This record gives sequence, structure tokens and C-alpha cells, in this order.
Amino acid sequence: MAMEAIVQQSAMHNISIGKIDLDVAITCMLAISDGSTIETMLTLRPGRNETPEKSTDDWHEFRIFSWSEGRGWDQHCHGFIKAQENKEVNPVGGYLRQVAYTTQTAQQISEIRNACTVNVDVEMLYSNILTSGVDYGPVFRGLTKIAINNDHQAMAKIHVPNTKVYIPYEYETKCTIHPATLDMCCQTEWVLRGHTKSGSNAGTPLHVLAHQPPILSAGQPQSTRVLVTVPDDPRNAAIGVDGIVLIPVPNDTDRPCIGESNALTYKVHWEPCLDLLSNDNYKQILRPSLENVHMAERQQQINWVAEYYLRNTLSCITKQEVDILKEYRQKFHHWIQSTIDNTVSVESVPEQIIDRVRTMSAAGNLTCKIGELLPGILRGDVDALAPMIEDDLLGRYYQDIDGLRIGAATGGATLPILRRLGGRISGTTPRFAYYTCTDISPAFLEKAKVKFESWGEQMTYKTLDITSDPASQGYQPHSYDLVVACNVLHATPEIMQTMANVRILLKSGGRLLLIEETTGQPRHFPFTALPGWWLSQDATRMDGPLLDVAGWNDVMKARGFSGVDLKLYDFPDAPTRCGCLMLSTANATQMLEGQTEVVIVDDDIHDGPNLSERLVKGIQDLIGVSPTTTALSEANPILAQLEKGLFETIQKFIASARGILWVIGHTKTDSRSLGGNMAVGLARTVKSETGMPFATLDLGERESMSDVEATKHIQNVFSEVFYRKSQLMQEDLEFTVRHGMLDELYFTDDASSDRPLTEGFIEIQTRCVGLNFRDVLIAMGQLHGDLLGQGCSGVITRVGAGVTEFQVGHRVCAMSPGSLSNYTRCPAVCAWTIPESMSFEIAASIPAVFCTALYSLVDLAKLCQGESVLIHAATSRARQAAIIVAQSIRAKLAEEQIFYSRDTSFAIGIQQATGGWGVDVALNSLSGDALQTTLACVAPFGRFVELGKRDIVQNSRLEMGPFDKNISFTSVDLGLVREKRPVLLRRLLQDSLDLFVHTKAQDKWSVTPLPVSELETGFRALQEGQVIGKIAVRMMGGGDDAMVKVYPARKPGNILKSDASYIIIGGTGGIGLDLASWFLQQGAKHLILISQNGVKNGKALQTVQEITNNGARVEVCWCDISDMKDMEKQLVSVLQRPDVLPQRWSATTGNIQTAWHRLATYVFHNWHRYVVHNEEILVNNASNERGFPCMS
Repeated sequence: MAMEAIVQQSAMHNISIGKIDLDVAITCMLAISDGSTIETMLTLRPGRNETPEKSTDDWHEFRIFSWSEGRGWDQHCHGFIKAQENKEVNPVGGYLRQVAYTTQTAQQISEIRNACTVNVDVEMLYSNILTSGVDYGPVFRGLTKIAINNDHQAMAKIHVPNTKVYIPYEYETKCTIHPATLDMCCQTEWVLRGHTKSGSNAGTPLHVLAHQPPILSAGQPQSTRVLVTVPDDPRNAAIGVDGIVLIPVPNDTDRPCIGESNALTYKVHWEPCLDLLSNDNYKQILRPSLENVHMAERQQQINWVAEYYLRNTLSCITKQEVDILKEYRQKFHHWIQSTIDNTVSVESVPEQIIDRVRTMSAAGNLTCKIGELLPGILRGDVDALAPMIEDDLLGRYYQDIDGLRIGAATGGATLPILRRLGGRISGTTPRFAYYTCTDISPAFLEKAKVKFESWGEQMTYKTLDITSDPASQGYQPHSYDLVVACNVLHATPEIMQTMANVRILLKSGGRLLLIEETTGQPRHFPFTALPGWWLSQDATRMDGPLLDVAGWNDVMKARGFSGVDLKLYDFPDAPTRCGCLMLSTANATQMLEGQTEVVIVDDDIHDGPNLSERLVKGIQDLIGVSPTTTALSEANPILAQLEKGLFETIQKFIASARGILWVIGHTKTDSRSLGGNMAVGLARTVKSETGMPFATLDLGERESMSDVEATKHIQNVFSEVFYRKSQLMQEDLEFTVRHGMLDELYFTDDASSDRPLTEGFIEIQTRCVGLNFRDVLIAMGQLHGDLLGQGCSGVITRVGAGVTEFQVGHRVCAMSPGSLSNYTRCPAVCAWTIPESMSFEIAASIPAVFCTALYSLVDLAKLCQGESVLIHAATSRARQAAIIVAQSIRAKLAEEQIFYSRDTSFAIGIQQATGGWGVDVALNSLSGDALQTTLACVAPFGRFVELGKRDIVQNSRLEMGPFDKNISFTSVDLGLVREKRPVLLRRLLQDSLDLFVHTKAQDKWSVTPLPVSELETGFRALQEGQVIGKIAVRMMGGGDDAMVKVYPARKPGNILKSDASYIIIGGTGGIGLDLASWFLQQGAKHLILISQNGVKNGKALQTVQEITNNGARVEVCWCDISDMKDMEKQLVSVLQRPDVLPQRWSATTGNIQTAWHRLATYVFHNWHRYVVHNEEILVNNASNERGFPCMS
């Protein structure tokens, strides 16, 4: 579309195009379902710094949009395009450069052609692409004769399709290049991404040659160059595509089921169970974004203006006028008076603040418009509703509300919900059976039917007056799993009756999601001026319709709900906090269905009676039935030490139960996870066979959890699964207690420590490591990388060759990514000695922030005495270091010149403070419009230093106008300095320490030390913004110890040792033989294959012979591992031979069968691995993970 637009524009100017350049980013898929109507639109305009008068031989910006019913506008693509005029070759060296380029391209094309010798099966390629979720139709399947090499290069031939046959009457408009052909030019990406194995349409053939740099890690953007040739000129590229960047899309289980992926392994991913999370858990998941912070600040500004209008109204109304106020206006006047009495005095507000609020949003506009009319409204001279509905101001106000509303007038309630629940043109499977959209007005429902038409028969539309009995309005009682109400229930006369009606709609265990304003705010006054605000007749709501959370809790409990199970505020820590999301559960109308007995099986003899006693009391309080306690065995865990009699007892126990909750726990030192895993497998099988609710709950390490906490978790799961019996809880009944990603941080072995120390490097025993917010983002998986800790301090333990300035024992600080470890290695030039008087904590906090500040202000900006400097986000530690550097230079930094940087209003303050001149140096960390505004604030001959990354990563455009003032623009990446100019980094380290000591910056510098055992605490403090100063983690060097989580690392190279024997149980089967061959490749030289059948078939004999021919020794041991005596006898006979080395590793393959004999085999082997083996591989059928009928 963009190319055709630029071609047409060139034709209008009679310009002959010689070349088209395109820079494009595709941001959103355009999905067109059968029978749907989609309108697309292209915009083309001169680039940011171009003018319409210029020719097409300049960059133009384009965007492609679509519009569909119910979804509105979406932007799918944007970029820049340039059509270069077909001109004569530049006479000054132009011909030579053209020849050089052509020669270079021809050479590259020839090299790729000659190197690509491995043919690819085309049908297999497209089949594999289909399993990845992309289904190419016949027009787009044009690649033929594909070949690849081992250097990430590929070659293919394209047959341009005859697209006319697919068009009615075979009428096809001419185009520069058909979209299908252009798409096929880029399909070699699939070849280079590994979607191949090994391996006569009519039309003009094209050749595609592609080259990709070494493939990056999975999940990272990858870039490719594509060259396209035509038969008439096979040595030159007719089309060149440089820098195709693809970001891999995760395999979404909600996408249309086109086919299963070819992944060899899968990882079970646990998701939070929203039904069982506490308020604190929700706060960790739903952390406020920066936009939330900005919104809270905007709400505060509206409140200030609202307070001004309220005070102005009181001053305009005389006592005589108040005395004659009638009806609800007396209540309104009382509300104004009480609101003003509880707020800080705002006698006047600058006109520019009012203007800002007026244009800020529809809410601000409504506040100002009604505020100016408020005295007349209070007197009764002006109708409050009339100005609200002018120009659809009220409608725009509600569109600004971030939330869900019952009612279909604008779709604000249902549309966000439906988009998250799936279905419609997204192609995802809807996660609901039916959705009823209600409103008190039939007219509003007609609009909703049009908006939600694409959800089809799953949507129903009915009127509902929630103040009346729903059953009398045609609603089936107790038929809904979820009811959502946003800012609607308070607007009813009798709240108790309203909540009783809501309860009638819900099933037992169903949920009420309620969003309400719970605290009156000055900005509410436009609505308090309406008579509908004062409809409430309850004694507790005579001063207004709002209830606080405690009030809602009381009402819910009085009308058959559990109360407020969860509460989340709109702006939790802001004074404008008002809106609250509350979640409640419809109580069960009866006890456990058909149950008269609850049994607690207590086999955990280590925990004592406390947990059982607490459970008995807790469950009795919940359901009114006193549980009995019994024991099946003293074995703990019982499934890991099964004998036949106990197995039969468990069978009878399960057969007689109507539901089971199996609680799993383990210590840090034992192996109870075996029994726990067996319990999960048993639960899956029983549930799939019988449909009985069989839930499991893994409490994790019992030492870290009190009996009170354990009881709470068990009771919550018991209640959800058996008491409330929510339909939403019946599918997935496996639960585990986890605290989040940050509590899963662990230490592991550093493979590089086994390698010789590189020349020019030093090894440091880290004593302290400075934490940065970047480390938090990496730990949370929000930023790519796995190296935590950028700057550290410690003592040198080893010195590499060529290092003369350091000796073992020197105290240093260093820039060393990955320094959050016992030892770290870095080039000697990236370290500097620290004074004996400086603590390791202080030293660790210096490198990253002070080197950045010095490099930015001194090296790049060349800040001089008396010059003015602008430092954004000055409260961060890096900017605090910049302030210290600027003060040491005696630059202008006045305390009274502090501006707000979360919008662009700082520009006015800077212009006023500098007399319109601007700042000499701007240290910027803002992005978008704020960056452009900051650039405009730079004075003539000024310097702009960019610390942020967002606009750089997004390749944003920069306004060029400000550069007319002889200003300079530079960016800072200290990591690049460390990598490419380490000598410069050394000087920065030296200067940082000198500055820190000589300016007495230590007196102004705060550091919070934390032991490494509290690393999680430090990360969470940074994440929540609860830190003043820098956090320095003590690594407990010098002989001190700390308790931390450790995970053994996989060693590089061959993971098996040649001086050990390895047992493979089931070793003569198909998987076992493959494992034996793999063990050989990984370095094993002594294999023991255990089998009940021995080596009988030809493949087994052949594989054993091949392993033997490759220098390994294979012993085949015939035995039954379910028989311990037979197992010991056979193994001892093999292991006692002098040529058999000590056993080190075992692997097992196979399934759990129905017979007790096979179950005993599985249990004995898995328990035996903890006692005898160093390591083990367990290969199981996938059905053992999911469970299947007839398995028990």
C-alpha cells in the first residue's frame, strides 16, 4: 500500500522512480474473518522535518489503519518510505561507487549460490511452518528449489503466481510488486530459523538469497539480509532487504489450533490462583504503573480546582439564601460545607492551573464547567444536568473512566471483559459459556447488540432493574458464576435490598466483582449537584450514597456473601484514593453436599498435633461438622514407602471417599518430594477415572511456614474445592504455595571459575555489590540478561599475566557485570584501588553511578563553572551523583529551581528561570515528547546528554530545528565504554574515587547495607521504591557465612565421567538404547543396562555392538527391580567385577502400569535413587504427568 501510494504521488509530479527505500515496522496483525467487514486506510505525509513542497525524493511517513464494528480503529503498520528519482550517475565518483557496490553484491550472490548445497524439502518446510501457526495459502506458497548451508545462508527460487485467476473476472490492477511476491521474498526467514528437515507453477521465476548472522538466543530479535535477483540479471539484486528483524512470538495456547508445535520438551508453568490470593499477593502482582502515578497526580490537580470552586460557592451564597434552600439542595450545601472543612484551604488557584485542568481531560472540563455555574445550581437557578449533556461532555467523561460498568450504553463495561475472555475475530477459544449484558434502558441494549455482534450467540441482552427481584424479571435464580457491577449499586435507594437481589443471581460459590467509589472527594461535586445523588433512603447513607469498604463488608455479610474477600484501591498511596475494587463470594446455601463426615488423615509424625488440631477447629468453624483424625501408616510420606497391605488400604480409602485434599510438605534435607509427586500423579489418575474432586496442595518447605499459615492455606483450598464448589475451581485442582519470582533467586556454580585467568584480568573476592533497578528488571524477567550486579568492591585474590598495578590482597572497586557472586573476574583496567578508610559498602555504590555522572557531565558535556545544568529525575542515585559532580564544578544548581518532570510543564519554568536563554547542559532520562521538549530547552552552544534508552531502542525521530543553535547531542552507555574503551573507564573510576574523597561526598551519600541472605528483601525494596540511597549487598567475604539458596549448575562440556559406571534401567528398550548412545556421546565409558528381557532383538544387539566398537564397555543385567533381593544380587555380581567402576548415574524409562508389581517397581527405583545414585534421569510417558483412565 505504501509503495503504491508513493508511486502514484510520483506519477502526479511526473517523476520517474529509480529506487524505492522503505523503513517499516509491523506492530499489529490485521485479522479478517469470513463474513466480516474491515475498512483499511493509509496515511502518507512528508516526514517530520519535510514540507509538502518538497519532491518525493525525500522520506515520507506512512501509517496503515483498519476499522471494524465493535473494535474501532487499530494501527497495524507504520514507517518511512522514499522514492528516489531516476537520475544520472553522480559525476564525482558516482560511477566508481556504483561499480564497487554492484561488484560487491554480485560477489556475495555468487558466494551464497556456491555455498548452498543442502537441498530442503519444500513440502516439509511449509508443513513445519503450519505447525508454528502460519498457514500459507496457494498464492503464497511459491518457494521452490531451496538450498542451505551451515553458515546461516539460504537460496530459493520463487515462482510468481498467476493471481488473476483468483480475482473475479480476472481483472487485476497493476502494481509495482504483488504482496504475495514480496512476502515470498522474505519467507527464507523460515528456512534460516530452522523450520526445515532435509530434503511447476506457471510464472516468472525469481531467485532469493538470504544471509543471517549467527543466531541469537531464543526469544531475542533476529536480523537478516535478503537479496532478490531476476533471470535477466542474475548477478545483481533487484530487491535488497536489510535488517529484517523478527521477534519470536510465544506459543499461545489460546490461538487457533492449527497444529502442535515440534518442541522436544515442555515446562510446566504455574500461574497464581486468583481465588486463593491475599490482598498482599494481589498487590505484588498488580503493581501500579507510571501511568497510575500520573493519573493520581491529575486527580489531585482536579481536586485542588474543585476545592477552589466549592469555597467560591460558599462565599457567594448568603445565610438568608441557605435558609430558604429546598429539597436536596440543603443536603448539597451541607456536603459542600463538610467537604471544605476536611480539606486544606485553597483560597485561590492560578488561572493557568484552571486552564490546564480544563484541557486535561473530560473530567477536568466537567469540573471547571460545573464549577463556574455552581452558585446558580445551588440556588436552583441553573439545571445541573443541562451543561453536562452539552457537546456530549458527560459521555466523554465516562469514556475516560478506567474500569468496568454494568450497562451497555458505550460498551465500557463489557468490551474490556470480552476482549480478555477471548472469542470473536481474535480466533481464541472463549473462556465463558454465555454473557448477559444488562441495562435498565432497552434503548441502550440495542446499541450494545451492534457493538458486540461478533460474539454471536454467546451474548444475550436483557433489561434489569436491580432494585427489584430478578426472578420476577425473567432471570433464573442462582444461574451466574460472576456478576460485575461498577459504580451502579450505590445509586439505589435501599442497598440491603439491592445486594439481596444480586445474591439471587449468583450460584453458590459465585463471585461478585464490585467497583465503587468509597470515599467522597471534592471532584465529585458535579454529581452531588444532581438530585439522583440523594436518592438513598438507608439510615447509614443520609449524607450521600457512598459506602466505605467496611460498610460494603457489613452489607455483603448481611445478604449472603462472604464479605470483602479482596480490596484493591485505584491509587493505593495517594491522597486522592477513592475507587476500590472489591471481590466477594456467594456463600453456600447448604453444607457439603451429601457429606456427614470429614476425616483428617495425619501421617506427619514430625509436625506433632498442632497442625491437626488447628485444622479440626478451622474446618468445624467453616462447615459446622467436626472432623475426625486418623492415621493410615507411620510411614512418611506413605506413598514413598508402600507395601502391599498399605497399598490396598489406600485403595479402599479412595474408593469410599467423596473428595480428597492431599497436602504435601517437605523439609530442606529430606526427599519427600518423591512422595508428593506420586500423590499428584495419583490425584490426576483418580480424577480422570472417577471424576471425584481430588485436590493436592504443596506447602513447600515446612520449616519456613508456621502451623497457623499452613492451616490457613489448607482451609482456603478446602473451602474453595469442597464448600463453595465454584465451577471455575473444578478443572484444575493442583495448588502450590509460592511467593513470587524474586523469592526464587538462587546461587549456582560459576563455570568460568574453573578456567584459567585470562591475561590482563584480575579475580576479586566480592565483599559488597551495589544493586540497581536494572538488576530488578533482569531478575523479574522484564529485561534480557542473566548477569546480576554491575559494580562491586572486594579484595583481589588472583592476578592474571600482564597485570602489574595490582597485587593479591589489594582492596578495589570495579565495574564487573555479574558481580553478584562470591568471586568475579574483570579486566584490570576496570578496577581501581580504594582507600583503607572507605568501607566496602560505600565503594560498591560508586562505580556505576559516579562513572556515569562524570562521563556525562565532564567528558561529554564539558560542563564549566557558572553554566546551568538541567537534571531530570534528580532523586535517583545516578542523578544524585550528577548533582554532586555539578556542584564540584560550581555549575548553577539552585534549590528553588526544582521543576516537575512528569509532564512538559517544566519547559515554562526553565524559560522563566533562565530569562528565555535555556540551559547550557541537559542530562536527560525522559522519552517521547518530554525528550523533544527538553531538547528545545537547551541554550545556544548547549549540550544534550541522553541517559535513557527507550527512544534509542525504538529508533524514534528527533526534531532538527533546535540544532540551529549550535547545540550537540550525545548518548551514554557505560557498558559500551567498559567493553570498547576500558582505559577510559579506569580513568573514570579514579576520578570518581578522587571526587568522592576530596569533595566529602561521603557525608551526603547514603547507603543501605544488606547481608546476602536478605537479597530478596533488597530486590523487593528497590521494586517498590522504598529505598533512600543505594543498596549494597554484603557478600559475607573473609570467612563469614550466610544462608542462601543454591542450585547446582550443569558443568560445561561432557557431563558424564569416563571413570564411572552408569546404570540405565529399561536399557534395552527403544528409549533406553537411545539414552545409551547419548551417554556415550557425553563421555561415559562404562554402561550397565538393566532389563527384564535382556538383549533379544536385532536393534538392541546392533546398538550394544556399536557402543562397544566406540570404546565403551556394556554390561547387560537381567533382573526385576521390583524385587529388591534379585536387584541386589544381580547388581552386586556386576559391580564386584574388577573391570567395573563405581556406579554414578542411573536413568530409567517406562510407564506406571496398573499392576501392583509395576507400581512397586516404580516406587522402589525412585526411592532407591536417593540412597545410591549421585544423579538420575527419569524418562516417563506424558500420560504419567496428566493421568489417564484405567491407570490405577
